[in-house]
Amino acid sequence: MKKTGLLLYITLVILLSACGCGGNKPGQGSAPSPQLVVEFPHLDTSYAALAFFPDGTKIATGTRDNLVRIWSIPEKKELKSFKGHKNVVLAVAVSPDSKTVASGSTDKDVRLWNSDTGECLAVFSGSLFDVFSLAFSPDKNELASGAGDDFVRIWNLDTKKQKRILRGHVYCVHAVAYSKAGSYIASACYADTIRLWDAKTYKLIRVLLEHKDAVWNMDFSDDEAYLATGQENGKISIYDLKTLKIAASLTNNTGQVQVVRFTPDSGKLFSISEDGYVALWDVKNQKLINRFDAGCGKLGAMDLSSDGKLLATGSINGYLKVWNVEKLWK
Repeated sequence: MKKTGLLLYITLVILLSACGCGGNKPGQGSAPSPQLVVEFPHLDTSYAALAFFPDGTKIATGTRDNLVRIWSIPEKKELKSFKGHKNVVLAVAVSPDSKTVASGSTDKDVRLWNSDTGECLAVFSGSLFDVFSLAFSPDKNELASGAGDDFVRIWNLDTKKQKRILRGHVYCVHAVAYSKAGSYIASACYADTIRLWDAKTYKLIRVLLEHKDAVWNMDFSDDEAYLATGQENGKISIYDLKTLKIAASLTNNTGQVQVVRFTPDSGKLFSISEDGYVALWDVKNQKLINRFDAGCGKLGAMDLSSDGKLLATGSINGYLKVWNVEKLWK
């Protein structure tokens, strides 16, 4: 009986390990675990994008049912939804003053919304193909969009008109980002190239090629020292913005890296990939320091609050969760 019981126990452990049950992956057993703050009501759609409001109390999401939604973390509920897009909402961004939400869709439009009332403030229709990425400038005056027509468009938020087109990419622009102090704009396309632009003059600074694979997402560190790229090959490249060379390369993801986000101290980096896990990296030492199962299958979206306390995950099977991750990286 004792031998049989031992065999059953070993079998159970093996089965649990194989199915990925539990919070941390093997090797991170001693690491702190994130705390689930809220799991919002399930939606019968997929999350394609999400973004925190600057104060960390609300989240804007874009989903495959063509809607933009605003969620309250303290109230643990959906506050409102914005209707107007005719197809999947692939990108959302929140302005630095929280007054405006921008959304981009496969209907080729970029829309601006009053975050309180839901009023559509403007529709930007210059893109020829799907809009994949959006980013507000830190000074609140501009919005950058990346689309399938190979262009980065800069929109003036006062005049509600296109201000500039940044040309040079030869394939879909999957990601755009402003650096935190507004010095740089980065854009990345599916043809393996990243372009770094001067955000004031719009002049090209450098074409970055060392990562050698399609980039899906990017993030600047708060101190403007680094640019992180999440790639289709499951790797993360960290570019040093002084040398414009790769300073670190991180690899331990299953499938393409969907989203990357620096912690406020610029020393750690969160990422999600196709396996449904959230990873936390030590950038300087180039090592994985934590990895946890978001518990909702394949992830489609992630963001980190500006203070680094909260992390939100959105899955392709309709789950939106918010986690307290402060103890993981501090």
